[in-house]
Amino acid sequence: AGATAPAALAGTIVQAVAETLAGLVFVHLIDPMCRANLGMWPFVSDLRTGAMCAGSPELALIVSGCGQMARFYDLPSSTAAGMTDSKVPDAQSGAEKAYTIALAANAGNTLIMESAGMQASLLGASYEAYVIDNDMLGAVQRTVRGIEVNDETLSFEVIKNVVNGEGHFLGQAQTIERMETDYVYPLVGDRNTP
Repeated sequence: AGATAPAALAGTIVQAVAETLAGLVFVHLIDPMCRANLGMWPFVSDLRTGAMCAGSPELALIVSGCGQMARFYDLPSSTAAGMTDSKVPDAQSGAEKAYTIALAANAGNTLIMESAGMQASLLGASYEAYVIDNDMLGAVQRTVRGIEVNDETLSFEVIKNVVNGEGHFLGQAQTIERMETDYVYPLVGDRNTP
C-alpha cells in the first residue's frame, strides 16, 4: 500500500483481489484441475521512509479485507499476518502480531503464513518468539471458534442448581467439562497472582 498499490486501503484490496483472481484464471486455463487458493499478500509501506510495516494496523485491515473478499467468492485464501516491525520479542512485537493475526483469522482467512517467530518486518526470526507466538496463536484460534450457543451452554439448569444449592459453580460437572473444552491455557503466559 502506497508503493506498488494505492495508498487508499480499499484500493490496495481491489488491486490485490484483481491481481490474484487473474492469476487463478491463468492457472485454471493451464490446468483446470489445479488446486489453488486466493493468495493475497498485500503489505504496507511507511510512507515517510518506504520501509515495509509488517506490524501496522493498516496491514491488519488490508489482510482482513482480503479474507472477507475470499469468503465473498467462496474461495480458500492465504495471507501473511503475525509479523512485527520490532526487532526483539517485546511488548511491541506481541501487540503487532496479536492484532494482525486476530483480525486476519476472524475475517475468515483460511491459511495465515508468517504467523510465528517473524521479527523486523520479515528480516529476522526468533526462537523465543516461536514459543511466545504459540500461546498467542492458540488464543486467536480460540476466538475464531467463537461461542457455542445451545440449550446446554445457556446453562439454565446449572444456574438453577447453583442458586438453590452451594452458591458457586466450581463443583458443577459442567464447569469441569467446559474447562477442558472451552478454555485455552497458555504454556508460557503467566496467569499467577502477584
